[in-house]
Amino acid sequence: MTKKVFPIVLILIFAISGCAYKQKTAAPFIPFQKFKTDEGVEIKVTPSSGIGDYKVSKYLTTFYVEIENQSKNEITFNSNDIVLIDELNNQYNLLSPNIAAEIVKESSRPRFFPRISIGIGVGHYHGGYYRSHHRYHSPFRSRFHYYYDDPYPYDYPQAYGQAENVSEVYSEALFPGVVYPGSTVKGFIYFKRIPADILNVNLEFEYDTENDPERGAVKFSFKR
Repeated sequence: MTKKVFPIVLILIFAISGCAYKQKTAAPFIPFQKFKTDEGVEIKVTPSSGIGDYKVSKYLTTFYVEIENQSKNEITFNSNDIVLIDELNNQYNLLSPNIAAEIVKESSRPRFFPRISIGIGVGHYHGGYYRSHHRYHSPFRSRFHYYYDDPYPYDYPQAYGQAENVSEVYSEALFPGVVYPGSTVKGFIYFKRIPADILNVNLEFEYDTENDPERGAVKFSFKR
């Protein structure tokens, strides 16, 4: 008895361990970088491989940006103020959250999950009909039991498809605009997926400062 139970216990332990384990995926570029001005404007940029539990790096090049404005002036940046330039001087313009979400939605394949049906009793399937071996009582309180053929067709798919949820690609995005004094804005920015043979990229970020005619500019360099 013990010899039979022991292998089953091992299988259960490995199954539970496999379910609990969650693989950590590395970002396509490293490392995290930070820039801070004397006036108190701080910009942090972190390469990212995913949003939540979903790995978008299969379809996009993604960075998480946090802008903290502790100066006394507003700062403003637009979509064309953030560009990515690779080692071959190819320029990648910032994608809008709508376009990024559409790319992920169109590029990702639907995931299929098996249909699970749990029932009690024994029956047979006969060409679209289900014949039960159990007795059923009539709703009209007849004293006779009867058997029945269920005409419901059981030809529905054994699996159903579920597309990736891309709502977070939009809701967690960084939207260009004004950063008021004492405020912080943060979110993801998206670019076209960089080819795997590109090893180095520069993220160039420009912004305007209220009451200052000179534009601020900063460059973040990343490598694989």
